[in-house]
Amino acid sequence: MKRDSIFQAIPIKTLENGDRLLSSKGVSAPKTKFPYTIIQSGESLQFFQRVALSLLTYKESIIKDWELINETKIINTINCKKAKVTYKGRNWIVWYSTEIPFPYGPYKFSGLPGLIVKITEDKGDYDFELVKSTPSSKLKGKLVNIYENRYTNAVETTQPKFEETLKNATDNPLGVLANSDTNIIQGQEIIRNRQKEREKNKDGESPIELNYNSKKAPLKKRAYQQ
Repeated sequence: MKRDSIFQAIPIKTLENGDRLLSSKGVSAPKTKFPYTIIQSGESLQFFQRVALSLLTYKESIIKDWELINETKIINTINCKKAKVTYKGRNWIVWYSTEIPFPYGPYKFSGLPGLIVKITEDKGDYDFELVKSTPSSKLKGKLVNIYENRYTNAVETTQPKFEETLKNATDNPLGVLANSDTNIIQGQEIIRNRQKEREKNKDGESPIELNYNSKKAPLKKRAYQQ
């Protein structure tokens, strides 16, 4: 969100041919390893991610089959309660706080009667933990923007079709761009080198949703801010 706020503030120049140019020269923005945007509204959430030249989106319901467990724990000075859930091929152990009555958490994990403070996959492949929070009193007068190109003019699809498109674009990026009538003047060698690097690391991939790929990999730790 910090990254998006910075880019949202960068002026956009309109060229004579009508094209719009965003110049980020000299701008320092925080990096993120999350290429997707997830927006929750009521009982559903919407997933957005850019694949090649297209912004794709799909909808799904929030998790409702949480198993609430009568066990408590203090994590980073926050009183938490325990819950469990099996979600798309993985079993998760969750610690949430009813003292922070927001039904949110990292990734697609939401729907509990309190903010998720820590959520861990039972085999240790993924581990999310809240490491910092900011009091609302310190946010008064501050505006945090989500960059509009993350969620506007998206093509709606289903998750299986999204996963198939993402796989095709990852396995053959040059071919996907060629099929879209895009002329790649520069950067072909860079794309090829990235593709070779990905092939070398393919056996270490471990997607968070195992419905589409059941390979195992080392622990992936994620820290998030609320």
